[in-house]
Amino acid sequence: MKKTLLIICSVVIYSSIFAQIPNSGFETWKNKLIYEDPDLWGTINSLTSLVGVKTATKISGSDAHSGSYALQLETKDVSGQKATGICATGTINSSTKLVDGGFAYTMRPDSMTGWYKYAPVGGDSATVSIALWKWNSSTNKRDTIGEGRLADASTISSYKKFAFKINYTSSSSPDSAVIIIKSSSTSPQLGSKLIIDDLGFAFGAVTSSISQTNPNVNISVFPNPASDEINVAINGTIDNEKSTIILTDMQGRIVFEKNTINRYFSKDVSGLDRGVYFLSVVNNESVIHHTRVIVR
Repeated sequence: MKKTLLIICSVVIYSSIFAQIPNSGFETWKNKLIYEDPDLWGTINSLTSLVGVKTATKISGSDAHSGSYALQLETKDVSGQKATGICATGTINSSTKLVDGGFAYTMRPDSMTGWYKYAPVGGDSATVSIALWKWNSSTNKRDTIGEGRLADASTISSYKKFAFKINYTSSSSPDSAVIIIKSSSTSPQLGSKLIIDDLGFAFGAVTSSISQTNPNVNISVFPNPASDEINVAINGTIDNEKSTIILTDMQGRIVFEKNTINRYFSKDVSGLDRGVYFLSVVNNESVIHHTRVIVR
């Protein structure tokens, strides 16, 4: 059954703020008969599952930061060799051990964000890295536009937000990007386990506020998941009565955008497909709420 979206808002938002990472919340998975992979991401499960080992798995319930699922990567023994849990927005080449491909992306975010838990073994560290590229037709190679990386060896038993800066070496806009997540560093230790969820990009002034709520504003989203309608209620102090509301899909496409001066706003979205969407609330160009909406 399709949805009706009921929104009660008074905020300012701009469509250029968000461009989503494919399947950023790891909500959709592909069944490969003997293993599952997160949709639009690559792992080494196709190789390790041949001997009954999976280094990337879907976890649910309270182990997810939000929504139904999160990604777990674990360094495991595979036929006497240490195999780091790895997941990337591309295909992991079994011969070169490098990541081929990526996803189309043309913006220049200031930082990458996400939520994670980590249980390292023997001084191990988890890593999250991103590279933004642009194809050079003269050299027939990809030029690096910007890069960023997180490495953490801390034990994190409850979800912690990360945000790391993307450093640019070119003024050009990229045409593609690749994200690589690993449970271990260059010296992998068996049993190191990383759980990660809700990846995102941040731009300009919203770098520190993305996926967070302004302490002066209380935002409720209910029910979520929903079967008939989604309600969003905002209470608290806001700086500007004029508002714009944006709803995007998993690929970052804007499916709804509306400017309004009313605190109460209703929009019929019965034409939307079932799945995961993102509702964003921003005041004075600063994101005060960014949440996942599940239509079932």
